[in-house]
Amino acid sequence: MEPDPSMSPPRGDIEARVLGDGTEDLKDDSSDSGGGPRSHVVLVAGLPRLPTPHPASLKGSSPASASPQRSGGGPERLPLLSRESTSVDFWWPSQRRGHRYAAWAVSTAFAVCALLAVAVLLAALPLAARIHASHRRERQRAPPSMMPSPQLGAARWGIAGLGRIGHDFAVALTAHGGDLRAVAAGSLPRTEERAAAFAADFSKNEMRQPRAYGSYEALAADSEVDVVYVAVTNQLHRDVAMLFVRAGKHVLVEKPTAVTAQDAVAMLAEARRHRRLFVTNFWNMAFPAVEWASEKLAARDVGPVVHVRGDMAFQAVYDLEDRFLNPRLGGGATLDMGCYLIQSFLHFATLQRITRAQADSLPTKGPSDAWYARHVEDLARPFEAQIDDNQTLRTLSDLGVRVVATGEVNAHRDALASLDAAKGERPVDVEAAFVVDFASARGVFGASFQRDSPFSLEVLGAHGSVALAAPANCPASARMTVLRDANAPNASKTPPAPCCGQPTVETDEADFPLPPFPAAFAPGNYPDGMGFAYMIHEVETCVADFDTAGCRELPLVPHWIQLATQQILDDVLRQVHAVAGA
Repeated sequence: MEPDPSMSPPRGDIEARVLGDGTEDLKDDSSDSGGGPRSHVVLVAGLPRLPTPHPASLKGSSPASASPQRSGGGPERLPLLSRESTSVDFWWPSQRRGHRYAAWAVSTAFAVCALLAVAVLLAALPLAARIHASHRRERQRAPPSMMPSPQLGAARWGIAGLGRIGHDFAVALTAHGGDLRAVAAGSLPRTEERAAAFAADFSKNEMRQPRAYGSYEALAADSEVDVVYVAVTNQLHRDVAMLFVRAGKHVLVEKPTAVTAQDAVAMLAEARRHRRLFVTNFWNMAFPAVEWASEKLAARDVGPVVHVRGDMAFQAVYDLEDRFLNPRLGGGATLDMGCYLIQSFLHFATLQRITRAQADSLPTKGPSDAWYARHVEDLARPFEAQIDDNQTLRTLSDLGVRVVATGEVNAHRDALASLDAAKGERPVDVEAAFVVDFASARGVFGASFQRDSPFSLEVLGAHGSVALAAPANCPASARMTVLRDANAPNASKTPPAPCCGQPTVETDEADFPLPPFPAAFAPGNYPDGMGFAYMIHEVETCVADFDTAGCRELPLVPHWIQLATQQILDDVLRQVHAVAGA
């Protein structure tokens, strides 16, 4: 049957039909006679077919030409494509066989190229692995190590100040077998009642109930107490600590040492005069994670320490009666958390300094160690001299320390109205940012009562870093990253590429998880409160060696660092125009 003329495409259009061999035959109906030349296109199998436009949108097409059905029930007519409406280069029938060979050749070439690419990739994998291993050596993560259950009990303890922190300290002490003999409250109303209630809490689980006193003087007179933990508010640190030192007790006083450097130097001098151990409770120094980080830094795996950065802050509840915001109680963000940052900086900045005795036995490592010239005694001696030399404080510049600080004080109307100007009271700091420069290292820190914080601390060496896990004042893990040393003797003198990144050579990490807070006392008031046992263990060890080995100060927190921390705190507070304490 002849096709319906109304279904014929306009002159110049190409009709596509499916041939039996799977190709598509496009018949050119431009010839008037059925025996005229025909043009064909072969679509190579495997190549994507062009999307088919709607017939009505094609140039030269008509609504009639869009009908999908040929008259007489013939094969379905495929959509029409105008030669002018596409940029496809058609392969014409005279060359159909040759183009089939060409299509086969193209497909074969693609397959060969793909196989070659796979072969090259497989051959390159071992080389890539060796290159990667030479730039990055990932040590196996150190296995978790539970806290040393130092079976405490080598000393008999008393606690002065029965607030939040005193409670958590007592829990950690008794949970590890420590000997809590007595507790005392003395700075708030109902002292005897509060002391008795506190002591009763620690008669659980067959523990000996400590004696309860309503005054610090009564605790000082207890002959069965060797060491007293002083957990009173900051403004009382000096008087209460010196009370116990004069009574012959060893003292662990909560941080900060005092509210002023003048108070701190007097406390240290009094402890030396009475030959008693005096330690500020920078408990962070006793955590195994800090010990691990210190060992890595002392080994100089990351090169000389040149920079320390840290931030500790939280949004304090606005309560002028609480110790955080009360100037009469020695409040303020810098004294509360900035002291951790400064003390940590002094420790890590001087950690790699050797003693003169060590210097005599170590070979010279080259000109890069010129900064090593000042030994640890040179750094500590000026601060030590202040303790023994009539407690006369020198300026920080004379001691080789530079401090730049800024911040904000609590300027709320009610806070200002509560101050006694006649006594020189000033609002506490609620935000402080400061830089400390000492011992060829710099520290950049922030402390605040106005915002959240990662509670982070990171020590950066010339070619690597060591970071303490948050919260950095009581970390349960630490991580070291060692980078390629661009100035190593055998290193390429080509600058690192990219310029702002040195290739990682090695990473190492160690975990020291703490046991949970005992259910009988949960929840604790502070994170990782069981970590107090670390510092308790260090103090008990030193007390046991006090007479035999002459342990006059805790090596983790030497006297000179306690005093230097307080002097820097003074300068930070002076610069942010906040005076803590009455």
